[in-house]
Amino acid sequence: MAVHSGRIVWEDHRAGNGDIYMLGLSTMTETPVCVESHGQYAPSIYGNLIAWQDMRNGNSDIYARDMASGVTFPVCTNTNDQFNPNVSERYIAWFDLRNATKDVYGYDLKTGKEIVICNQAGDQGAPEISGSFVVWTDWRNGDCDLYGKDLAGGPEMVIAQGLADQINPEIDGKVIVWQDHRLGDLNTDIWMTCIPGQSPTADLNGDCRVDFEDLAILAEQWMMTAY
Repeated sequence: MAVHSGRIVWEDHRAGNGDIYMLGLSTMTETPVCVESHGQYAPSIYGNLIAWQDMRNGNSDIYARDMASGVTFPVCTNTNDQFNPNVSERYIAWFDLRNATKDVYGYDLKTGKEIVICNQAGDQGAPEISGSFVVWTDWRNGDCDLYGKDLAGGPEMVIAQGLADQINPEIDGKVIVWQDHRLGDLNTDIWMTCIPGQSPTADLNGDCRVDFEDLAILAEQWMMTAY
């Protein structure tokens, strides 16, 4: 299930297999997005664009529909499986099993071209995208860390790399949040950060905003250097 701009999309089993439906909150009108006879699962939405996993070809592919034009189109139909698409205004990202390990691939809606986002050693999965920035889970170092990349240009970067696992990232604008197990597997905490290099200059405590806590830190630093 996903929601964006007053529209909810979900995977629906009323017909006995997975279909994709949408509800517009302004009119409370339900619309079938894809009811093809094979299963459709795990939808994501941004504006008029909805993407999902689709089994019509005998394996899990990525399809999408532009709700403004009503056109449904294949995004990736590689003979291996693709899972969990995530959509932004220009890009669709998913994790892909075409190689020996899970990798993160994408599709540029403007150019119509597929993108290799990350195919490093170890598994990469659970991509989330906001604008042109993608964040994903990454097992290249033996446990689960978070990496990210701006698809508009630039290298991939470490987002979170602590003891134990960092999992289930979400991103909105420049803010990234995730579940963190660095204090123990039975102790799941919520951590956050800004996209590296995009935190405000005066954000001294790393919470992606400038407030009285930053002023307190600044005052303490000034007192320490003044005496």
